[in-house]
Amino acid sequence: MATVVIFHSALGLRPSVLDFAEELRSEGHDVYTPDFYGGRHFDSLDDGVEYGDGVGPLAFVEQMKPVIAEIPKDAVYLGFSLGAVLAQYFAQYRPGARGAILLHAVVDPSDLGRPWPTGMPLQAHTAEGDPWVELPEARTVVADINEVTPGSATLFLYPGDHHLFMDEASDDYDPESAQLAASRIREFLAAIG
Repeated sequence: MATVVIFHSALGLRPSVLDFAEELRSEGHDVYTPDFYGGRHFDSLDDGVEYGDGVGPLAFVEQMKPVIAEIPKDAVYLGFSLGAVLAQYFAQYRPGARGAILLHAVVDPSDLGRPWPTGMPLQAHTAEGDPWVELPEARTVVADINEVTPGSATLFLYPGDHHLFMDEASDDYDPESAQLAASRIREFLAAIG
């Protein structure tokens, strides 16, 4: 089984993230859910993003470095939206990382200061019309990774324009897409574990 680090979205570490972590634990994975918002929660994505932008993703990365240092190095990093930036950062920078699962966000690896690690698997999930995701950029990132290591990166697209479609407490929740994404995540973790 895999060690998994889950980073929450701009809404904070809410029950939906903790429930998903518990589901993965019940399947035998060792799951960590660090709270880089320090207990803050938001009901509105705009409010959560305003707070997150005010602090800045790289400030959250710095805040999380000592926390991540206590977690086994051979982890898979999974992130929801803003948390996907942290997941991608630690997958790119932490030696021993086994892979990344990015939900609702994909960043060009060069924006984080270095290329994607050769051979590291990536799974990305987004709705086709998600207004928060630059779909052409996501496609390019996945294509560039596959050019170096064919078949190591996959971009899964889901119908609609819902951003946080896996968050049951969000207005964006889409049960069919959420269930399909969860099954693909489980397959990814099973293959790594």
